[in-house]
Amino acid sequence: MSSPRLRADRSFDRDSMCRVKVVVLHNPRSGKGRGAAAASELDVRLRERGHDAVAISTGQEAELETALAGAGALIVVG
Repeated sequence: MSSPRLRADRSFDRDSMCRVKVVVLHNPRSGKGRGAAAASELDVRLRERGHDAVAISTGQEAELETALAGAGALIVVG
């Protein structure tokens, strides 16, 4: 796995960055719904950066187990 290359202007070369499957687990009731909103925003941002993001709510254990297969990261929100 190669590390991202830094351009002369100090920005990252997205083509050289590692693509990761990321599972975002969130509690939809957390923070009066703010946890779900934050997870949704995170999901969008991860996808914009080329990652394979999967958002799962607490209580969806079967979906979580399937989503975690091959995942490179788990982020818990709320």
